[in-house]
Amino acid sequence: MTSSAVSLSQIQDFLAQTPPFDRLSETALTALVAKCQLLGYRTGQPLFEREKMPTQVAIIYEGQARLLGFDQRSQRHVSLRLVQSQEILGWAGLLRGVPCETAIASTDVIAIVLPAEAFLSVLEKQPTFGEAFRDHCSLSEVFELLSLELQRQADGTSNLKEITLQAWQDATVVNLPNGQKKTQELAKQLEGDRIWLVSSGILGDFPTGSRLQIDGEAKSLKVEGPRGARLVGFREAPASQPELPDPLNGSTETATVGLGKKPPITFNDVPIAPERPPEP
Repeated sequence: MTSSAVSLSQIQDFLAQTPPFDRLSETALTALVAKCQLLGYRTGQPLFEREKMPTQVAIIYEGQARLLGFDQRSQRHVSLRLVQSQEILGWAGLLRGVPCETAIASTDVIAIVLPAEAFLSVLEKQPTFGEAFRDHCSLSEVFELLSLELQRQADGTSNLKEITLQAWQDATVVNLPNGQKKTQELAKQLEGDRIWLVSSGILGDFPTGSRLQIDGEAKSLKVEGPRGARLVGFREAPASQPELPDPLNGSTETATVGLGKKPPITFNDVPIAPERPPEP
C-alpha cells in the first residue's frame, strides 16, 4: 500500500492523465490504484536491470531515469534516452516474458510501482488498456532484437543506437495466438517489405530473438508461448526521420499538473526503494 503521507486520490488523478491508464474506467482505475505503491529512487539507483525479470512496472511520477540498452556485439550497455514523468518502465519484459530493460535514476525519482501480477491481470481484463502495450514495442525491446540481428550478420560497425531510434518510430507489432498458423495466411498478414523478428514465444522452428523466414515449404507453423508469439517488423533500411510522439511516453509537464490545490508529493514523503531491483 502507499505511504499514509500520500493521498490515494493524488495517485489516481495522476494516472487518470497518464496514457494508457486514462483508458481505464474510474472503477477499474480505483481498484488498480489500491495495489500501487510509491517508491523513491536515489540518483544512480537502478529501477530495473536487464538480467532480472521485472517484478513490477514503474510509472515515473517525478524525476528522470536513463534507459540503457545492452549491445550483444560489444557486451556493453549503451545509453538510449532519458525517461521522465508519466513514462512507464518494466512492461516490455513482463509482456514478452523476457527481461530487456535497464533503467537508472539520473535524478532522485519518485515512481508509482504496480506489482507484475496486478499489471498482467488488468492487461487481460481491460482490452483497450492491453492493446496499448500489445500493439506497441518498447525502445529496449527494439534495441535487444536489432542487436541480435546485427550480431547474426557479423556487423560490428553499424551504429546500433541510431538504427534503433529510427526503426522504433516505424516498427509494427503482430501478435499471434497459440495454435497452428497457416503460412499463406501469415505471409498475407506480414508486410513483405519488413524484416520480422520474434520478440517472444516460438513460431515453428523460430525461437525468441530469431529472424522469421517463410519459405513456403511448411504449410503451417506452430505458435507456442505463454501469450502466443509476438513479432516485430522493421523496414530493411529505416530512413532518418524526426522523432514522433510515443503513445507510452510521458510529457514534460510537472507531476502535479491537474492535481488542484492538493500538496505535491515530495521525495521525503515516500519510502526508499530497495538498493537493487528485487529478484523475481
